[in-house]
Amino acid sequence: MPAIEKLECWMLRAPVDAPVVNAFGAMTTRPALFVRLSASDGAWGWGEVWCNFPQVGGEHRARLIESLFVPLVTGSDAEPRDLAALLEQLDEITGLRRLRFVTSNPYNLTSRLIHAMRDVPTVCEALHLPLQSGSNQILAAMNRGYTRDRYLELVAELRDTVPGLALTTDLIVGFPGETEEDFEATADMVERIGYDGVFVFRYSRRPGTPAAAFENQVPDDVKARRNTRLLEVAERVAFERHRALEGREMAILVDGSSKRNPGELSGRTRCNRVVNFDGQGRVSIGDIVNVRITQAMPHSLRGALVGGVGTCSLR
Repeated sequence: MPAIEKLECWMLRAPVDAPVVNAFGAMTTRPALFVRLSASDGAWGWGEVWCNFPQVGGEHRARLIESLFVPLVTGSDAEPRDLAALLEQLDEITGLRRLRFVTSNPYNLTSRLIHAMRDVPTVCEALHLPLQSGSNQILAAMNRGYTRDRYLELVAELRDTVPGLALTTDLIVGFPGETEEDFEATADMVERIGYDGVFVFRYSRRPGTPAAAFENQVPDDVKARRNTRLLEVAERVAFERHRALEGREMAILVDGSSKRNPGELSGRTRCNRVVNFDGQGRVSIGDIVNVRITQAMPHSLRGALVGGVGTCSLR
């Protein structure tokens, strides 16, 4: 497994009025709250056979870590050579509140990176780890580079190492050759792993990709049925995990107004769940406050402010 020596910056947001490196490597200053990074080894995953991103959006651009972040990190002479080392250095940025990252493929997820999620204070307990399919046959056809069992091993290590971790994923239904047994294997993985959020996509042919020429294309009505069924399973599982948070007091980073009620505030837990609550006129965007979760909903949580600004005792 190669070390990740390059990094693509999709979005880099740091504390209010702090310097920011945008996707083109330019330094700017703007109000912001967190850093979000995408790791890349310079290639687009393992060369998935259904994706035409390079043709549509250009080759996957990567930048040397030092060219992006050396201006932001001071006090460290060590040059980061993997994502875990980069997270450790970014943690040194004065005023940085929270740090999240995504990996493009589970093969990027090393034990060292998992331990950095636990040990680096600003790194949040949330990870998006695309599965795509729970069937070994389909994973091999997709050229994903891992098996169902390997993915389960990674999840077990994550859950053992990072308490309170929230996992989200991507899934594709109707990939060429997907049988009912293959589909049920994917639904079983959603149940077994207990994702906090799932993005489900129906496979569609992309001109110029190997999968477009595969035999045994799945009919559209079958894709639609499987898509609906998988969303039902995923939403039920996620709601059960949301309900387990009712009554808990959690640290919320306020990042805006509630979409449904502009008079309320909205923020996120460290595990990236959206929480809407009444700020009682005492809370502003950028504050971290204690909120007690009062109600779980399918895609968000409701809460009640505990104390006020400056009283947050949680991470």
